[in-house]
Amino acid sequence: MADIRSQPEQEDGWAEGTIKTVLLGDFYEKPTFSGLAVRATISAVPYVDQLADVQDSAAWILLARDKGVEDFEVKISGFLLGIGWIPTIGSLGKGVLKALNSTSGAKAVIKMLDHVNFFGKGHGVKWLKEFSANLPQHGKKAAQLMGDVLDELSSRMQKLKGYVPQRVVRKLDEWIASVKQVRSKLDDMFTEAAEHFKKKLDDALERFKKEDLDLEAGTKTEAKRVQDAAPPPESKLPDNMKLPPGKADDVITSKYGKYLDDSKKGGGLAESNTIGLSDDEFRKMYGEGADNIDGFVDPSTGKIYVNADKPFADSTVMHESLHKYASDDWRETVGTGFDEGVTEYMTKTNAKELGLDYAEGYPFCTGEAGRLVKTVGDDVLSEAYFTGNVDKLQGAYEAAKGKGSWDKLINDFGTRLGKDTSY
Repeated sequence: MADIRSQPEQEDGWAEGTIKTVLLGDFYEKPTFSGLAVRATISAVPYVDQLADVQDSAAWILLARDKGVEDFEVKISGFLLGIGWIPTIGSLGKGVLKALNSTSGAKAVIKMLDHVNFFGKGHGVKWLKEFSANLPQHGKKAAQLMGDVLDELSSRMQKLKGYVPQRVVRKLDEWIASVKQVRSKLDDMFTEAAEHFKKKLDDALERFKKEDLDLEAGTKTEAKRVQDAAPPPESKLPDNMKLPPGKADDVITSKYGKYLDDSKKGGGLAESNTIGLSDDEFRKMYGEGADNIDGFVDPSTGKIYVNADKPFADSTVMHESLHKYASDDWRETVGTGFDEGVTEYMTKTNAKELGLDYAEGYPFCTGEAGRLVKTVGDDVLSEAYFTGNVDKLQGAYEAAKGKGSWDKLINDFGTRLGKDTSY
């Protein structure tokens, strides 16, 4: 391939376009041939990895350069980008703030949380209050993460100088100066954005109270839905199930018993809590979004509700029963995408062993969980899932993949959850 540094110099627009082609990749709609050549040249260079964060940041730098670091939209969009990189709270936190900042405001937050069942956080309003209280600290963490990415972006642009014509080098210097300017203002920018969102979230929580919504219910919808929906008098699970709840208890306690604490070793969690509903009852109980799920655990009561009219009730019982036996700390530590992926991976494995009819849920997260098992093994993952000993799992993963790989894995699960829930 010809050395692209020998290409003739053209107008500044070409130099700008070349840099955008390299840094923004598919995000840039008008790539230059020189930029594509540079990307091909450096694609095997070790520092060109995890491009998504850099590409998103480069796009944000463009916005900051064009509108100025004091522009409010710049501060808000950068803050949301940084929040999305914080392990465990990133996906949910970013979603709440984006919903809150929409024209529908507080109502959008309720609806968004309804769709994802509070991302498995249990008491939804309590989570919102804690999230609001911790927003200043989250803002500092987001600024730190963004700073690290911007430092990497500057480093990559410095390294690009060896691959591009002189005119592009001059344009790269302009970009690097813009990055440094934004970098120096990050703390102030994100502090202001955190204060903005905290006020909006606190106002929304206060408004919930004024509208007489039951904030202590900790349920999934406009606060009172599950309470107002009277449960059916008896479970309607099929009599011919291969895996009734009692058998799910036996499978879990037998296979994973060595990891269970004393309160769960005795089993019975599935049998005593699972209720089968007709399709109409299930829709009434869950509300909007019921088409996309076959079962759920009601965080306010701990009851498992299964749509008994769906064809995969057995594997649904397995999935929801695993949630009941998982450590209380597990999901809170790793986040929803991670939890659902591992739970579905275990469901898939057990369904195959038991000969159950099965249709994969959360395919993107489940695939990531399968790759995780290949890295750390079933025992380490099962121990973390049922005991909450995530530190051991993290240590095993980083020993295999390198320092910092765990945080990336957490974020990858969050990204895949977004894909799984966008169907």
